[in-house]
Amino acid sequence: MPTYVPGFAHDVFISYAHANNRKLTKDDEGWVTKFAESLGNFLEAELGRREYFSVWRDRDELRGNDDFEAKIDMAFLKSAVLVSIFSQSYVESQCCRKEVGEFSGAGSRPLS
Repeated sequence: MPTYVPGFAHDVFISYAHANNRKLTKDDEGWVTKFAESLGNFLEAELGRREYFSVWRDRDELRGNDDFEAKIDMAFLKSAVLVSIFSQSYVESQCCRKEVGEFSGAGSRPLS
């Protein structure tokens, strides 16, 4: 999929604790799902077409037989922007803290 920011596999990586996307009602989609949809709609309006950018989110990209940790690690390290949905659940999640730490450290590395 093409990206808006050259040199990256994804423009945006959404990092969140799954507890923050729990459905509050039977028909609810979850807050993070709504946010991701709104972000995609906003970027589409600003850039012209959804095909012009890439937003990575585990729910949309991971499949049952994937190596989750490896696939997530590759995705956030190849993303131009990390959007972190900070909450108490996020701070308590070792995986979420790892994403922020490694993404922050990757900023000093050259693009590949």
